[in-house]
Amino acid sequence: MMTDVVHLLPWALLAAALTGGIEIAVLHLLRRRSAAANIAALVAIPILAVLIFVGLISGFMYTPALATTATACALIAVVLIPVACCSGDGSRSARWRPSRSVPPNAPRRRPAGNLWPG
Repeated sequence: MMTDVVHLLPWALLAAALTGGIEIAVLHLLRRRSAAANIAALVAIPILAVLIFVGLISGFMYTPALATTATACALIAVVLIPVACCSGDGSRSARWRPSRSVPPNAPRRRPAGNLWPG
């Protein structure tokens, strides 16, 4: 068991580094897009990377373990990607919507305890 971990660790680290690099590149390409697109990319890329890594490790030989892993990755993707898109849209609207409770020209209140100098 420990020898399997030792043999797989460099490949897993390489896959993690490649996934991180791909995510950075995709986020750079999506920098002018919506928050939903960025979050969907952040969710979809690791799921695809895990699926590809498991396929490479198994040698693309169809086994029950590979089928179970592929099915689990697909089900996770089916649930997480739409949720990420919806939460991305919600976070954008919450972030850019001005607060109606405080008028824009209202002075800032000082915290209790005289934490600000002067």
